[in-house]
Amino acid sequence: MAFDRYMPCPGGTGKKIKFCCDDLIGELESIQKMLEGDQRLACLERVEQTLLKHPDRACLLSVKAMLHDEMQQDEARRKTLDQFLEGHPDNPIALAEHAMHVAENESGPAAVEPLHKALEAIDKEIPPRVYEALLVVGRHLLAEGHFLAARAHLLFHATIGGRDDMRAMQLLLPAMRAREVPVILKDEYLLSDAPSGAKWEKQFVEARATANGGQWRLAADQFEKLAEKASDAPAIWRNLAIVTAWLADNTRAVKAWRTYAGLDISEDEAIEAAAIAQLLDRDNPGDMIELAATTYTLSDFESLSAQFSADRRTVQLPIDPSAAKQDDQPPPQSVFYLLDRDMPETGVDIRCEDAPIVYGQCYLFGRETDREPRLEFVMYKNDRFAVATDSLKRLCGSALGTVAEEKVLTEITAMQDALTWNWRLPPDTPPEHAEKLIAQQREDIVLNKWPTLPNPALDGKTPEKVKDDPKYRARLAAAVLNLELSTEGDPAGDFDPLRRKLGLPLASLIDPWKADVATLPVVRLRHIDVLKLSDNDLIAAYRRAATVMATSALTKLAEEVTRRESLDDQVNKAEAFAVLASIEGTSDKAIDFLHQAQEAAKVGGESPAEYLLAEMELRIQRAEAEEFQQLLIRIRGRHIQEPGIGSALFNVLKRYGIIGDDGQPVQMPSPGGEDAEAMLASGADSVESSEIWTPDSAAATGGKKSAIWTPDD
Repeated sequence: MAFDRYMPCPGGTGKKIKFCCDDLIGELESIQKMLEGDQRLACLERVEQTLLKHPDRACLLSVKAMLHDEMQQDEARRKTLDQFLEGHPDNPIALAEHAMHVAENESGPAAVEPLHKALEAIDKEIPPRVYEALLVVGRHLLAEGHFLAARAHLLFHATIGGRDDMRAMQLLLPAMRAREVPVILKDEYLLSDAPSGAKWEKQFVEARATANGGQWRLAADQFEKLAEKASDAPAIWRNLAIVTAWLADNTRAVKAWRTYAGLDISEDEAIEAAAIAQLLDRDNPGDMIELAATTYTLSDFESLSAQFSADRRTVQLPIDPSAAKQDDQPPPQSVFYLLDRDMPETGVDIRCEDAPIVYGQCYLFGRETDREPRLEFVMYKNDRFAVATDSLKRLCGSALGTVAEEKVLTEITAMQDALTWNWRLPPDTPPEHAEKLIAQQREDIVLNKWPTLPNPALDGKTPEKVKDDPKYRARLAAAVLNLELSTEGDPAGDFDPLRRKLGLPLASLIDPWKADVATLPVVRLRHIDVLKLSDNDLIAAYRRAATVMATSALTKLAEEVTRRESLDDQVNKAEAFAVLASIEGTSDKAIDFLHQAQEAAKVGGESPAEYLLAEMELRIQRAEAEEFQQLLIRIRGRHIQEPGIGSALFNVLKRYGIIGDDGQPVQMPSPGGEDAEAMLASGADSVESSEIWTPDSAAATGGKKSAIWTPDD
């Protein structure tokens, strides 16, 4: 690449090369050739030699910092950045490199300020390293659970990159569909317009333009100054709340959302604003519960292993050595659940109160070269911990020695622990009955337990305590809304009984003839009267709900889509049936929806293969060996040559441990045989583990659970 003297300096000085580094054109061209030839080490040596002659030159330091980053030389990178920032404190590339370093070594929110200082320092075009920093910081914000900020930064990056760079959207789109992310956070929060005729309209328009230009830090300060002049203006506080949330400045965002909720706005807007504030408020999680790993010495490993295998209060788990091995240590020889009671003989017609609860997990290690036999017991130190420990000691008897070590693995809030349960149901429990039990348990927790728990969102008071206090009305309604949204996609039941119990307003059907469906908050889509929707509005709402997996709304909208003959040529109804199946989980109704998807695909002249694969996965989860085998034969016999089907089949079978990495069967079952049932049961997630998500829950990581359960799954 030949350097033009009138090109901008590659070091981010904002000047042309002629006025900045004209004397280095030859060196810069040599460095560029080395970069293009992937000669990273030689290039770094050349840059360092040149810096000895021309110290503190921004163009050289920017290349050096980038090379340290690419070569993962973290300490050298930090020293170079210190030098770069000291000599060029307002250089956008120096600030962007610093932001990426902070994101990778501290946190996403800590990187936001230097990133936005870099954006503010740009004169015209965004330098490549600043553009890259938007992606890096956005990725870390997403991984750390700062969804609103992550979305804003990733969309900013995607807007600049367009179709030529889809990396940001590849990160964002799966997160937008993740059920772990509350749907209220997935909405598109556009900035409000200035109220016509307001005395401060000009300043408001300027602040909004600043925000729309990507300079959110400056815009937040502008809106904050406006709020001092017009403290009762909802539009100002709403925009301040949005922009500070984009900045991951949760302290300011929470204050702004709460202030907005208390102004002259509709009740729905107030509740939703308070709900967002609760989701963003991480400063007051309430009491915490530790997940502890307690290590005991063992005097008789063999007899204890036999005792664990024989006792009805334990259930042995399969071990994947590659997954279980940690820190170059050998995996345990066996792993067991410890239950709170004997495993019932049958799960047919079992009741909630008779379902065994998993206390924790026991890892049994035999003698190693440098370690004696030991047992590691992993469990949350909640109100059942002492009872569980006593049960473990009675089970082990004299074989269990003293506590050799106890370490804290992680922690969750007391609220999260109270709303979580883990059952181990007998293997013959019908899937439909298991789903019914989960729904009953969740309904009991929501209606009877949750109202009695101290809630950080209510100043540590219980919902029952504040239900008659007007000061808490919006916050209480918001807490119920977040609780309801936490069960999206699960058999959550009806939350109106809880609202009646707490004296809160019930949601009513929204008439689409009296509301703008296109701008209706996505969290309210579930209340639309779908029968009154025009075809166009129905399609738009359906696609919008599907984009963010707003499952409560999607259930109603997708069902209406599949019913309307007028949409036969406008919507892929096979996909709509598949969406309904995914919402239903593993129930018989989900299987019915997949059968309808398969038929709709054939009617439309398309292959049903992807829906056959989806049914196969459900059959594995339901441990239905004969149906699984029939589907496997059908897919391999009729569809294996279709694009993508072979690899998709491989991934499903590998994910459930049916084949290994080499593609060879781990166990080849015969149709309906006991070996097939055992294989499928081991592949399915056989612990009926459920949780009511709360605003203080840990950020979701997504992905399939390991076949080995741990208490923080």
